[in-house]
Amino acid sequence: MTVFEVEEWEHDACLRLRDGHDLTCTLAELSLSTVQQHINAEIVSTFVNSTLSGDVLARMPRLKLIATRSTGYDHVDLTYCRAHGITVCNVPSYGDVTVAEHVFAPFASDQPPSRPSGRDAVNSAKRSCAGSI
Repeated sequence: MTVFEVEEWEHDACLRLRDGHDLTCTLAELSLSTVQQHINAEIVSTFVNSTLSGDVLARMPRLKLIATRSTGYDHVDLTYCRAHGITVCNVPSYGDVTVAEHVFAPFASDQPPSRPSGRDAVNSAKRSCAGSI
């Protein structure tokens, strides 16, 4: 299993999971430029910045499971996965409480609601969920 997009603060915890398991933890995103180093992975865990296109997935012939640590999965080529028997899992309720708090907090204060900008806006758009996997 390869865990991609591990934040520095998560890295030690990820490495502790290696005892008795074939596990790689990397700060890198999964993409065309990084896939060659992980072609034998049977399971990958990613976040929203990885690109799991058909081109990337075709280079991973042993891949059986993608576990994205996000609600959204628009960074995963579901058509390719269905055609090749790759199971895709997501976290349907990721951030629900935080999002609700962010939406309703301005009503309880005198502060105007904040708006995401730059990378936050892009990441927010990537996390939207269009339907079931």
